[in-house]
Amino acid sequence: MYKIRPFLVCIVCVIGMFWMSHAQSRQIDRIVVIVNNDVITDSEFQKQLIRVRQELRARKAQTPPESTLNRQVLERMVAERIQLQVAGRLGISVPENTINEALRELAGRNKLTLPQLKNALARDGISYDDFRENIKSQLIIRRLVDREVVSRVAVTDEEIEGFLANQRGRPDEVKQYNISHILISVPEAATSETIAEHREKAQQALDQIRNGMEFEQAAINYSQAQNALEGGGLGWRQAGQLPVLFLGAVRKLRPGQVTDVLRSPNGFHILKLNKTRGGTGGVVRQTRARHILIKNDEFLSPTEATQRIVRIREQLLAGGDFAELAKANSDDPVSSVNGGDLGWLNPGETVEGFAAVMHRLKIGEISQPVTTPFGVHLIEVLERREQQLDDAAGRSNALNQIRARKSDERYEQWLRRLRDESYVEFKVDGF
Repeated sequence: MYKIRPFLVCIVCVIGMFWMSHAQSRQIDRIVVIVNNDVITDSEFQKQLIRVRQELRARKAQTPPESTLNRQVLERMVAERIQLQVAGRLGISVPENTINEALRELAGRNKLTLPQLKNALARDGISYDDFRENIKSQLIIRRLVDREVVSRVAVTDEEIEGFLANQRGRPDEVKQYNISHILISVPEAATSETIAEHREKAQQALDQIRNGMEFEQAAINYSQAQNALEGGGLGWRQAGQLPVLFLGAVRKLRPGQVTDVLRSPNGFHILKLNKTRGGTGGVVRQTRARHILIKNDEFLSPTEATQRIVRIREQLLAGGDFAELAKANSDDPVSSVNGGDLGWLNPGETVEGFAAVMHRLKIGEISQPVTTPFGVHLIEVLERREQQLDDAAGRSNALNQIRARKSDERYEQWLRRLRDESYVEFKVDGF
């Protein structure tokens, strides 16, 4: 894990890290794109180009033509800038302790301490302050999407019943698909001529793939999805997380095959089925965990809450009894009386940040401070098991899959609408 450069390239890919040489910093910083009342400068653009080229080399992916790469990088930067502008208008921010926690978690996932991460960045010529600022931007965008998209997704009882009935009718069906995706987006008010042009572009991409181009390369060259420069990979999706259009298409494929061009309200799509794996037959991995929660409110700031939880963690590491410390300190009135024990938890039953850390912990390991909308937590995993879902858990699982699918669809629509409604002017020839 101390192969620092590939590790840094991977991080840079995920969070959009910026880097620029000293010679570039001396150049006149012209405006490349106007985005509403803000601008993207040439120095920012050049940093991103360098970062993307590094990432492509690390993946051994062929670099697309310069004009294609420039367009993809700028469109990604425009989308991010628009979302940050919306977050600013809505007053969405991220506390400093949340950023610090994200950095510690990122370092820990790669078996590095925070000082080791800082040293690794310095050796690679990357400013830690810039790195931290971009972590902050991604956290802000995540909160924005949770507020404006995810929180507004409703799942009806009828949808859950339909999902469960479909599962019962297909007991032997493959339940999980690893797929890649190319999107040719179509504006909401597009004319018939514009739609035809976009359909032709999608067909060109498909023809290139069928003539031997790697799907990843076609995604880099053609896709307008946010993950285009990563080759369009969506990873593993449960069947219920896929739009009906996608699921119907991939069911007909064998691994390695590609769909025809598919049409949805968002535009035109091409999918590649990479792998499949069987369903669990209603069996899920449950985790029994306990936690200590310190809430932050008008009487206790986020920083003070984090300081309190850090002191409690130090007591635990020194041999303190988790149950007794939970009873004495935790602000969770339900679990504190049981020594912080949350019982057996199914996937999707805790908030995202809590779940992500919990699933990475070893049994008996005490987490770093974890910030969620409820406050700051310490988590310990007590046991894990594979368990057949009962009716209530089955409905919960169905709800989570449907919500994930609808959230993905709404996000694409929401981001496209933001882009269409924004004033974006490219100031450089060729874009």
